[in-house]
Amino acid sequence: MVAGSNIGFADHGTHQLKGIAGEWQLFGVAAIDGVEREGVLDAAEAAKRRYAIEPTATPSNRRTPILVGAALGVVLIAGALAFVLSSGGDDPSNPAA
Repeated sequence: MVAGSNIGFADHGTHQLKGIAGEWQLFGVAAIDGVEREGVLDAAEAAKRRYAIEPTATPSNRRTPILVGAALGVVLIAGALAFVLSSGGDDPSNPAA
């Protein structure tokens, strides 16, 4: 499948894989376009690289403006409703007041 792709592989032997019947020959990518890949990182270097990764925006960050807008809308509607109800008693043409 990767013939002519300039990807080199290293043989990792035959293994039984959890949940898959039989033994499988495993290979790892060893080089790409003739450039050797780094080996497995030691734990300290791996932790350092993970720490340096910037987190992406979470869905809650994108929802915040919508929630603020909705709350503001509710407050405005409540204020308008309170104004209408409170001013309804001053209307001389309203016999219910």
